[in-house]
Amino acid sequence: MNILLVSHSNKIAELQPYVDCIYELDKSNIRLWYTNFIDPQDLLNYLNNNSKVKYEYMLVMSTLFDTTMENLPYKFIIYDRIDGGQLSYNTRKFIKNKNVVGVIKNYVYNPLTLYNSPYYRKHAEKLYAANLIDEPQHKVDDIIDLADLKKIHSGYGFGAYSGLRHTIKNLVLDNVIDFDKLRKFNLHCCLGTHLQSTHDLYKHQEMALNIAKNIQKSYVKVGVTFLQYIRTMQDSYCVLSPWRKGEAAYRDYEALACGCILIKPNSSYIISTPNIYQNNKTYIPCKVDFSNVSDIVKDVEKNPEKYIKIRKAGYNIVKDCVCLEKRSERFKEIIEKIENAKTSI
Repeated sequence: MNILLVSHSNKIAELQPYVDCIYELDKSNIRLWYTNFIDPQDLLNYLNNNSKVKYEYMLVMSTLFDTTMENLPYKFIIYDRIDGGQLSYNTRKFIKNKNVVGVIKNYVYNPLTLYNSPYYRKHAEKLYAANLIDEPQHKVDDIIDLADLKKIHSGYGFGAYSGLRHTIKNLVLDNVIDFDKLRKFNLHCCLGTHLQSTHDLYKHQEMALNIAKNIQKSYVKVGVTFLQYIRTMQDSYCVLSPWRKGEAAYRDYEALACGCILIKPNSSYIISTPNIYQNNKTYIPCKVDFSNVSDIVKDVEKNPEKYIKIRKAGYNIVKDCVCLEKRSERFKEIIEKIENAKTSI
């Protein structure tokens, strides 16, 4: 089986973690080919010049998929690497196309019917439902049939992308964490500076910072060097991680790899590989407005041994992100599901 991976020009990293699996998958008779282009005409030229290879599927970045491609005589799998369960604009637009036989997402809503719920179509809608922000301007009114929703499959999340994967490898595989060792900080909350004050999610992140500042023995910063960020995280019991534009953040994986307790608004309705958002098993869910974070941190401080099991579970689960064999196996499983769905029609 030949699968063509199609990405933006000079952005091979967008298709990780699967580009790295080329040699592993070749052993399973799944051969990955790779190309990148600037516009659809470049793809057409590529296909015309490489007619000797028959591609069973094309795995295409959602940001590249357009009306030109949907009419080509190929079976497409859309790769949607958005940082949350919500569907990107293009994926939502083209998932109903008969030539789109699958969608691989970093994070998938569970159950799939949430994609038709008004509070899950755009991430900010959930904040509006919790009375944290004004009603979002953008509305999505289309309904996706269950048959099309079943095209969606959960792939590996951010932990499997090269930069973060190397960080996790250094933290998890090259270090041994002593979970009984005392740590300096009860809570770690370091956020980036990329969000403008007018953004829907700015208030949410600002709220997390304000809550964290009032907790004793907390490390709270906006904009720090990566080395300082990691070293202070390694010396913290808990990490507070608000939502970004989606539920997931690199911070979530870094926190688990550092042996910390990840605290964030309930995100158990999304699944990924590995599934790091398991309530009270791999992380601790908090209220959307962070009003109970102080109580959670106090309980961790008083009963640290009670939370060691959760810390170890989170620490162990992120190891999957650096395992080439497991990433290859997951990709193969997704392709098999797509093949089976195709033959059952």
